[in-house]
Amino acid sequence: RDFGIYIVGMFDTGQAARVLELPRKGLAYLLDHYCGIKADKRFQLADWRIRPLSDAMIEYARGDTHHLLYVYDRLRQQLEATGLGDGSRPRVDLIKTTLDRSRDVCATLYDKPVTDQLTYHVDYRKNRDAGDLDLPRLAVYAALHSWRDKTSRAEDESIGYVMPRALMLRLAREAPTTPRSLLAVTRGDSPLVAKHSGEIVDLIARAMAAGAPPALPPTAGEEYAKSLEEKKLEEEEEKKGGDEPMEIEVDDAKGVTAPVPVVASEVAGSGGTSAMAAMMGGSSARSPAD
Repeated sequence: RDFGIYIVGMFDTGQAARVLELPRKGLAYLLDHYCGIKADKRFQLADWRIRPLSDAMIEYARGDTHHLLYVYDRLRQQLEATGLGDGSRPRVDLIKTTLDRSRDVCATLYDKPVTDQLTYHVDYRKNRDAGDLDLPRLAVYAALHSWRDKTSRAEDESIGYVMPRALMLRLAREAPTTPRSLLAVTRGDSPLVAKHSGEIVDLIARAMAAGAPPALPPTAGEEYAKSLEEKKLEEEEEKKGGDEPMEIEVDDAKGVTAPVPVVASEVAGSGGTSAMAAMMGGSSARSPAD
């Protein structure tokens, strides 16, 4: 939407795969499943901004889309058949479900990432094989995460291009101490990491020396204590709110309507006469006939 482009009528093959509950959702799986074709993954992480594109890259891009219409037809047929059910459940329009989900994807707005002291830990937990880094290596991960964010903004590059998450985890685990050992861990996955190898090695050394990241997420016990404290504050606020004055409009002798403050605890009155009746000028409220 930054460029005023709105895509309509989109059929997202990934959403269709989710609706059908297929084992995997990516195009590579769909090509293999429906067409028996193994996708060439050599250029998945290539820099597609370079010009001119090589013949091999053009062929890869062409192959990625060549079978899409056939895959679309097969998915649509399977959605229709699955939606019919087996007689034990009502018919469901799974094609509409897929189109609705695809529309929601197209309507998604990009939110510029905002980082804080614990953003690194959220990112770290997204690694499928994160395991448990010790505190010094977690400090390295935090430092690399901060460097990646600053470099991405300075170079106007995506964070995945600057330093893929898997590479960041490898560097945190290995904690290389020389540019040469760092390049061995990098394995050519990031040109910018290779370019700044000396700077990154120094950053890793300082993080290891620090022994722990600048901030750690709260423990389960701390989270529980915080929730109890918040609940206590809410109860106190509710208790205070019960004694706040209300305003009830009544007509005075001159026919002017004016708000009269009434404390909730006083509404019941005492001695058999309600506070409302007292304000109305008698022991009981006037009837419509009065």
